[in-house]
Amino acid sequence: MISSNRCAFLSNSGLGGSCNFSGAQRRVSGPFKVVCMAPSNRVGDKNGSVVMEVETRSTPLKEIKSDSAVADVDDNEISSGGPQDVYGEDKATEDHFVTPWSVSVASGYTLLRDPHFNKGLAFTEKERDAHYLRGLLPPTVIPQETQVKKMIQHIRQYQVPLQKYMAMMDLQERNERLFYKLLIDHVEELLPVVYTPTVGEACQKYGSIFIHPQGLYISLKEKGKILEVLRNWPEKNIQVIVVTDGERILGLGDLGCQGMAIPVGKLSLYTALGGVRPSASNSGLGGSCNFSGAQRRVSGPFKVVCMAPSNRVGDKNGSVVMEVETRSTPLKEIKSDSAVADVDDNEISSGGPQDVYGEDKATEDHFVTPWSVSVASGYTLLRDPHFNKGLAFTEKERDAHYLRGLLPPTVIPQETQVKKMIQHIRQYQVPLQKYMAMMDLQERNERLFYKLLIDHVEELLPVVYTPTVGEACQKYGSIFIHPQGLYISLKEKGKILEVLRNWPEKNIQVIVVTDGERILGLGDLGCQGMAIPVGKLSLYTALGGVRPSACLPITIDVGTNNEKLLNDELYIGLKQRRATGQEYAELMHEFMSAVKQTYGEKVLIQFEDFANHNAFDLLEKYRSTHLVFNDDIQAGTGIAELIALEISKQTNVPLEEARKNIWLVDSKGLIVSSRKGSLQHFKKPWAHEHEPVKKLVDAVNQIKPTVLIGTSGQGKAFTKEVIEAVSSINKKPIILSLSNPTSQSECTAEEAYSWSQGRAIFASGSPFPPVEYEGKVFVPGQANNAYIFPGFGLGLIMSGTIRVHDDLLLAASEALAAEVSQENFDKGLIFPPFTNIRKISAKIAAKVAAKAYELGLATRLPQPKNLVEFAESCMYTPAYRSYR
Repeated sequence: MISSNRCAFLSNSGLGGSCNFSGAQRRVSGPFKVVCMAPSNRVGDKNGSVVMEVETRSTPLKEIKSDSAVADVDDNEISSGGPQDVYGEDKATEDHFVTPWSVSVASGYTLLRDPHFNKGLAFTEKERDAHYLRGLLPPTVIPQETQVKKMIQHIRQYQVPLQKYMAMMDLQERNERLFYKLLIDHVEELLPVVYTPTVGEACQKYGSIFIHPQGLYISLKEKGKILEVLRNWPEKNIQVIVVTDGERILGLGDLGCQGMAIPVGKLSLYTALGGVRPSASNSGLGGSCNFSGAQRRVSGPFKVVCMAPSNRVGDKNGSVVMEVETRSTPLKEIKSDSAVADVDDNEISSGGPQDVYGEDKATEDHFVTPWSVSVASGYTLLRDPHFNKGLAFTEKERDAHYLRGLLPPTVIPQETQVKKMIQHIRQYQVPLQKYMAMMDLQERNERLFYKLLIDHVEELLPVVYTPTVGEACQKYGSIFIHPQGLYISLKEKGKILEVLRNWPEKNIQVIVVTDGERILGLGDLGCQGMAIPVGKLSLYTALGGVRPSACLPITIDVGTNNEKLLNDELYIGLKQRRATGQEYAELMHEFMSAVKQTYGEKVLIQFEDFANHNAFDLLEKYRSTHLVFNDDIQAGTGIAELIALEISKQTNVPLEEARKNIWLVDSKGLIVSSRKGSLQHFKKPWAHEHEPVKKLVDAVNQIKPTVLIGTSGQGKAFTKEVIEAVSSINKKPIILSLSNPTSQSECTAEEAYSWSQGRAIFASGSPFPPVEYEGKVFVPGQANNAYIFPGFGLGLIMSGTIRVHDDLLLAASEALAAEVSQENFDKGLIFPPFTNIRKISAKIAAKVAAKAYELGLATRLPQPKNLVEFAESCMYTPAYRSYR
């Protein structure tokens, strides 16, 4: 029974990724003219910066101003001591000689990851349009005062002072002004958190809680190089320095390098209590400048320009900028220009910065889009989650990329970082706090996040996915700190193509999209359902090996019918009733068309947690024109159909006959033929001849099933009477309680085992702990779709499949079943352990790809000889890479 475009930066962090340049490039000899490089309206050009390069010869500012290419750079924007007036706080005289700073107007993810300028949901509608933030943030605008209310509630949820401290430090690194506003407004409550006594414990445990750098570390290794280390700090107009050698930290004694928490805490009080600007202290973090609005690309072609850091103060903490002429030029012509400095074919391709990770290749005569490529260094590198390695940067890399002093002196390998991080995660007793710590890690150090998740998959899967992700959705408004994925609301109707272009990655292969109407078994959570696509795509990467940069989570916000959310001032979505009918259909059609136009025919779209009335219609409408599937409804009645298909295949009976072995029960009772007039179309094939039966227990007693499958989302539907009834019919009843999260499970593992006298073969959608019954320990299985969809997606991608056929889903199911060993069966398990999930995913991918080739749906030719080996070779691995 079945009850933007980005301009200067190429990673989706928008903060610049390294490419194939060698070493740390010093300033290229010879003067360069002033160049203004601003975002255009073309795909891939928006999520970067407006770069103003000033001639390398020291020239009086008044002479530079006479050059029309400077584009309104005034005296306040550049001064001789460094970019002191980036925040509009200092002024140089007109005849003062200047250092050639690279100045930028932040936009897109660059802006959202700049703590000095990031305002989170407080960005106005006008600012979101001007700075290419449309879609990168939920649609609601929340003023700073409301953000403060939300954040103090967030801080108060932590019971352990050190955890409050860590949450405050995380906020300081993400949104500097909100941090100080919060601290000032709640100074009596938060002073003991950011300073004594909590800072003492922070010093003692600094090694285990260290995630992102703060301040400068000058060690004996830097003897003779301290001037160079000071130059690596992004701020040049320093007014206050707090320094310690860590030998007598408070009354705690010698804590060495871990004493950094003291200067950091003290300087936060200089700002909060004394009004010293943060950029004037040695914990300051660089930001952009006083340009107005969102500057579009200046007309006219620009020559290739190589601007590398010089040896002068203030020139290192940026990027090596390579600007390619704005006219589309064959790459082989560009390569002949000596200023390109070893840019090869793999670095730029016509579809966007697709080959940042070395995964695509353009032909030499292929016309290219003029991407600006940068080699990340300094804080730019440390804030790029794709390339950040934290303390794993080698000594050579620290010198090459101007990291000397920005990190503590020790070098810690990734394996040790994993050990530290799992200890850090385990210190949280509340699952939602573990979830937040994992999301924070994903935003800071992508490879460490996936390495941790893969190495501890059984422990962390329930944290990043079900059941914890359900609570994360329910509380998303209060825990929202940094954006993840794209938000497409009714406000963007008619502009969805532009919103997709704001996403920094262009080579997207998998999209998980929801409208939030039926999140797990929790109902309508509106825009807060974003945690589902985010969590699901993290599993595509960790379990299926799909590279993170190819994954795009999307939430379609058409409103919500949840009264609680509509009345919640912290709700991050549209505060209106759900759009329906033609308005809804038009928005979805625009979305589907824009996705195909932007990412091509072979982008996989997984519909997730749509209500049934939309889910079936969307799948039916687009399955013949797009590569789409929905594992929610290709569960439920979809499970029934796949079981019938497999029965038909293995027994050679007609499909109609096979369906008669499967009975469905809905909220009105057993689905029978006399109800056909009122049934939804997808239920009608399962309406068999039988008298009406209202109660599940009565249906069990009359139909006498061997397997009981729950996908209703109705908690406790499998009562004691129901399980006792199915157990009286079968020696080994199979009970699958698949609804998520745990609170919505049809029964618990303990109930299934105890009510069946230990005879049930049980599996659930969300994990349950082992159960002891009459001296025997039972380990519940987990019938989670995470077994299937990562490998399924990988199989579609690696074969270039263009449509999803039901036979592909059957192939995936058969591949999974083949991985269950006799030893598993002997333990009462019908699924293999998650510890081998990546190998299982590779085999599933191979079976799916083989079936796609057999059906003529695969486009990647010729077919690889060994599909399992090919699948394994395609899988993303999170080990750190070495940088030149």
